[in-house]
Amino acid sequence: MKNGTHRSYDELLLLKSHLAKSEFIRNTLSAGLFPKQLDELCRSLMLESFEANEHIIRQNAVADKMFIILSGSCDVRM
Repeated sequence: MKNGTHRSYDELLLLKSHLAKSEFIRNTLSAGLFPKQLDELCRSLMLESFEANEHIIRQNAVADKMFIILSGSCDVRM
């Protein structure tokens, strides 16, 4: 997991470009954000990596995170 306070400028640009592709982020979160606030949002994000076939979240688990997939894919199963 990488803490956002140590994020490089290039990493911030990469995160912003991924966020810009997300319809949910574009239409809800970033619609009312100023550029500096978007930078702060990107700095506050925690980056996590998962191995193939690793469970990320389980049904009925307490929702304390929102996941944005930067690369790769995942399956949702119930």
